[in-house]
Amino acid sequence: MQNLILVLKQRRDVFWLFFYILLLHVAWAVCRILLIPYFEHIIGDPWNALVEAAFKIPLWIIPVLIYIKYVLKADILAYLKLKTQIGNGLVWGLVGCTFPLWIFCASIFIQHQSLHLSLSASVWLNTILLVGLIEEIPFRGLIFQQMQTWWGFWKASIFSSFFFTTIHLPIWIMTGQTSVADMIGRCITVFTLGLIFSYLFKRSNSLWSSILMHSVYDFVTSIF
Repeated sequence: MQNLILVLKQRRDVFWLFFYILLLHVAWAVCRILLIPYFEHIIGDPWNALVEAAFKIPLWIIPVLIYIKYVLKADILAYLKLKTQIGNGLVWGLVGCTFPLWIFCASIFIQHQSLHLSLSASVWLNTILLVGLIEEIPFRGLIFQQMQTWWGFWKASIFSSFFFTTIHLPIWIMTGQTSVADMIGRCITVFTLGLIFSYLFKRSNSLWSSILMHSVYDFVTSIF
């Protein structure tokens, strides 16, 4: 009987997590394709940089906090591993940053790409400063950790990285990057990054490791 109760509880938890993932994908697609461009057009520069953050923070963060507090009944910061092993997380984050820095050096010295340092306010705020924290909290902090308790590291890493990839599809569609070759390349890149973020998180036992690498990677790719 005890085993049956545990099995039923796990199935219930799996259902609610996947339901949350589905809602996040649908809600973000609607916001990114319809609502955010509409409000950015109305508000105009320079304040339109705040529009995406105004939608993304409550949509990506608040449900996670509610889920952890009321479904998992856990301390939010402790569960997300944001208040322990901070030094260890920063060290492993810096180790992870060698990957985007290698891309940076290769692009300059091998491909002779020029840098674009005059980034817009929207890029600084939404693509560099906030993206690591906002995206790592749901995908590594909640989804990966929950799946890892059920299926172990590799399955959790693969599934969470898959959903991390699919959540990016609306922005790629919005920017017109819809060729098959380009879409496949972007999917492989983001999926691989998801695996790396998961490994850093597991290895450091701190979400700050994946947050740091995530932000540095997006900064490096933004200046090319």
